[in-house]
Amino acid sequence: MIALPTKFAGICVAAFVVVGCAGQVRSPKGATLGSEYAELVFALGVADTVSATAATTQEYRLGSTARFAEARTVKIFTWAAKQPAAVLVPVRQRTFVYARMTRLFGAPGVSYNGNDWCINGASFLPEPNRRYRIEQRGEASGICRLAILDEVTGQEAPGLEPVDFAS
Repeated sequence: MIALPTKFAGICVAAFVVVGCAGQVRSPKGATLGSEYAELVFALGVADTVSATAATTQEYRLGSTARFAEARTVKIFTWAAKQPAAVLVPVRQRTFVYARMTRLFGAPGVSYNGNDWCINGASFLPEPNRRYRIEQRGEASGICRLAILDEVTGQEAPGLEPVDFAS
């Protein structure tokens, strides 16, 4: 089991009312990229998050098990929040990464409205002194893929496995 040190941001999100306030994953205090830690860089994986008829959000989470609901939020990308987020994680420990993309379309008073979403999960073994770029690419209509790549080599992360996870 991986121990992901966290600091709670103190932000409550309406979607988490039943379970409580969601804490965001932060790098451990004093941690640096090197022999004990790898860096995960979470990036927006869609070209645009807003149009005249739809709004897309992407949420990335980290966890120590194959349970999305137990993972902690790292970053939520929206129309106003598009900058990448980075976090350091311990190396050589199985790390679970989840991505959820949601697209809300339609508008009040318009008969065509709804919601599309897709969710991906993968686990891997971060290596020392490495940076990994994490992007969920595709569309919220269900055709999406989670990419975890070594930023230097462009290769998939070592030990990458898709996760058939419970919610």
